[in-house]
Amino acid sequence: MKILTTMALLFLVLQAGAAGFSGTVKQTMDGGGYTYVLLTTGQGDIWLAGPQTTVKKGQKLSTGDGMLMSGFQSKALNRTFDQIYFVNSLGAATGGGAPMGKAPAGMGSATNPHAGMPLAGQKAPGANVAKPKAGSIKKATHTVADCFFQPKLLAGKTVEVRGVVTKYNEGIMGSNWIHLMDGSGQSGKDDLVVTTSQKVKIGDRITAKGKLGTDRDLGSGYFFPVLMENAAVKVEASAKGK
Repeated sequence: MKILTTMALLFLVLQAGAAGFSGTVKQTMDGGGYTYVLLTTGQGDIWLAGPQTTVKKGQKLSTGDGMLMSGFQSKALNRTFDQIYFVNSLGAATGGGAPMGKAPAGMGSATNPHAGMPLAGQKAPGANVAKPKAGSIKKATHTVADCFFQPKLLAGKTVEVRGVVTKYNEGIMGSNWIHLMDGSGQSGKDDLVVTTSQKVKIGDRITAKGKLGTDRDLGSGYFFPVLMENAAVKVEASAKGK
């Protein structure tokens, strides 16, 4: 029960979004409460993952929002995906097929952990916040890109990053969760997750200072290549109109 509760909370925390996908199922497998699908689209083959549901090879599928995750490790499948998109459900394209996916047993009505957070150049739903342009924000001691591309050097060290809050969840697992972007990094590695006891608003420009954790496994398949924990946060500029 404790594991399931943790999963449900994380479903609320790890929210991120991208455009939907349509194509034909080339390969599929189940593991850890998820269905994994290799989908052939007009732009090539991509991996998707959503709540476990019935999917068959050769089936036409369309999905809603999703988020790209790089280097995602699935313990249930004993496999690492170089790139995979997490989606809210694996729905059938017009004409029938698989039913809309449901959350794994015990998850209740929790939503997709990866819905609502913008990728490069996209805006967060309900907020006029886009990823900052490269070089538009003065660097603190490190950039978001530094945190992702110097993991061995920075692991366990205290770093300070300046950026814009593009997603915020309050009071989850005893912390407030911030998604921070500063215009650096590439898609999938341009969004630093920060935990803190302090409150902010979407659109605030802040500095976050805290210890950087790498390869942080919170269990139940939730793996953070990089995570800043228990950060001290200073709001340098409040979001306009907030």
